[in-house]
Formats: sequence, C-alpha cells, structure tokens
Amino acid sequence: MDNFTAFFDAFETRVHYGNENLLQRQQSNTMKQVETVACLKEKIARYKQQENEQRTKRENAEHQRKELMGKLSKMRAKMSDISSALARVAGSEKQLRSHIQYLKQPATSAPQDIAAIQELKSNVRVKLKRRSDAFDLTALIAEVQAIEQQGKERQKMSEELHEKFGYSSAQVVDNEMLQERLDSIQNELSSIEDERTKLAGQKYAIDNRLMEITSQEENSRKEIAAVESELNDVEHQALELKQKQAEVEAQIASTSLELEEMRAKVKQDEETLQVSKKDHENKKLGTLAELEKVENDFHYQSDQMLEQLENGRNAVEEAQAEARSSL
Repeated sequence: MDNFTAFFDAFETRVHYGNENLLQRQQSNTMKQVETVACLKEKIARYKQQENEQRTKRENAEHQRKELMGKLSKMRAKMSDISSALARVAGSEKQLRSHIQYLKQPATSAPQDIAAIQELKSNVRVKLKRRSDAFDLTALIAEVQAIEQQGKERQKMSEELHEKFGYSSAQVVDNEMLQERLDSIQNELSSIEDERTKLAGQKYAIDNRLMEITSQEENSRKEIAAVESELNDVEHQALELKQKQAEVEAQIASTSLELEEMRAKVKQDEETLQVSKKDHENKKLGTLAELEKVENDFHYQSDQMLEQLENGRNAVEEAQAEARSSL
C-alpha cells in the first residue's frame, strides 16, 4: 500500500511536472508564436513600406519621364518650327539673291534703245544743221521779197507795155512763172517748218525717254540698296535662328541624356525591387515553413502530453478502483 501510495505520489508529481512543463512549453510556444507573428508583421510592414517607397519612386520617375517627354515633344515641335523658318529664310535668301543678281545685270534693251536714240538724235541734229546751212531763212525771205518786188515791177511794166504795146500775153506768162516759183519756195518753207516741228517732237520724246531711263536706273539702284539691306536683315535673322537651333539641340541632348539616366535608374530600382521581392518571398516561405513546423511540433507534443496525461488519469482511476476494491 505504501508502495502504491509512493508510486501514486510519484506519478502525480510526474504528472504535475509534466503539466508544468507542458504549460511552460505552451507559454514558450505562444511567446515564440507571438514573436514570430510580430516579426512577420514587422517584415510585412517593412516590405509594404519598401513597396510603397518603390511605387512612389516609380510614380515620380514616370511623372518625370512624362514631363521630360512633354519637354522633348515641345522642343521637337520648336525645332520643327525653327527648321521651317530656316527653310523659309533660305528660300527668301535665295530669291533675294536671284533678284539682286537680276537687278545687278544690265538690261539688254536699254543700251540698244539709248544707242538708237542717240543715233537718231545725232541724225536729227545733222539733218537740221544741213537744212539750216542749205536754207538761210533771212536770205530766202529777202529773195522772196525781192521776187515779189520784181513781180510788182514787172506787173507795172506789163501794164505799161499792155497799155503801150499790147504785150499782155508775155506778162501773164512771166507772172505765172514767178507765182509758181513763189509757191514752190513757200511749200518748201512749209515742209521745212513741218520737219522742224516733227524733229522737235522727236527730240522731246527722246529727252523724255532718256529721263525715264535715268529714273529707272535710279529706282533700280534704290531697289538694289533696299534688297541688300533686307538681305542683311535676313542673314542676321538666319544667324539668330541657327544660334537658337544650336541651343535647342544642346538642350535636347541634355534632356535625352537625363531621360536615359532616369530610365537606367528606374530599371535598376525595378531590378532591386524584384530581387527584394524574391528575397522577401523566400524568407516568407521559410518563415511560414518554420512556423508550420513549430505548430506541428507543438501539436505533436501536446497530443503526446495529453495522451500521457490521459494514460496517467486512467492509471490513477484504476489504482483507486483497485484500492477501493481491496478495502
């Protein structure tokens, strides 16, 4: 009986220690589980924070990329406008140079017209001089007056002869001859006057033509000066546009380089994020496997302890039953 009591006490002590050990293990497992869950939560929070930071970086990089692409599009549009302006300036410059070259060339018809006019003017002057030398109007008028006086005298003599001798027929013939000569001289004078009037009109036309040619030459010189001034302005504008084009090209090159660096950085961040995600997934899987193993061990030990406890209780009940039956 004493042995049984000692055995029973030892068994109760062992069950008590087993319960305490089980409780300690349960508490330890609970603490480990809490610590593991807290660690996992911390890791998950850190991962989420890193993911948010990476998302923010990607969004910022995408925003910067869009801004850079917008700037690049604006610069390309501006570059296209500058190229169009340069093309227009080049066309205008070519047209102005062609116009200047055309204006600088002497007119093909003007020298011929001037030579013809000068030749006509010289011929008119020679002809006028010849006519003037051939016909002295003063002497001609004096001769006409002398002929008229002579005609009057002959008329008087004819009348006297007609009265005295009846020579009227001869007088009529003389008068007709004198009248014909006088008419011829008057016709020639009229022709000379008409020719002088015609030559004066031609001289006036020639002078007007010379004045017109001189005015055209002056206008051409002024136009050439204006075109040269405009060409200088166009060349200055083309130089400014080329400088602006160089600045825009430099800015485009800088922006393109910055964009490439940004793309490389984003790509590197994405690769780093992928590696971090992969490591986190691996750690997460390892932690879950470890936690599952701990839970399985805990359940297995709990089941073992419960089975031992149940066996101990059964043994105690059997011992108590035997003790009661023995009494």
